[in-house]
Amino acid sequence: FDLMIRRIVWFHGVEAQFGLSELQARTLLHMEPERPLMMSEVAHASGCEPSNLTSIIDKLEARGLVERRAAADDRRVKKVSMTRKGAELRKRLLTHFNEPARWMLALSAHEQRQLCEMLSRGLAVERANRSIPEPDEAISRMLAGASARSAHRSVQRRA
Repeated sequence: FDLMIRRIVWFHGVEAQFGLSELQARTLLHMEPERPLMMSEVAHASGCEPSNLTSIIDKLEARGLVERRAAADDRRVKKVSMTRKGAELRKRLLTHFNEPARWMLALSAHEQRQLCEMLSRGLAVERANRSIPEPDEAISRMLAGASARSAHRSVQRRA
């Protein structure tokens, strides 16, 4: 629990470094750089209430990270797309968030694999009980890549 809290604090520090609130960062991370999404889709993906999302998108739009437009087929529906600047910031955020925690690097590659296996089993039980939501595909790829890079770096440091 202490490690988890420390990692959350670290995440908040990274978000602050980029001048983003937690919800702004989460919104960018859950958007797809190449595909505009309806506001309701963005709210659902980022785990945010639609009424809160409007102010988050307002702030991201003011920084030139996203843009909002009426849908071509229904002008009542607003779609949000990530700008090039937003996609670049998202990529930088993902790079920082993919950095393994220092304590992970202190584990051997074998220990890292064991830890990943144990945590994966725990997540499987939680998902089977539907107590936690499934992460979207981009976040799943990021998490899988982070554990693989962490194990690779650990082996390289020991060599």
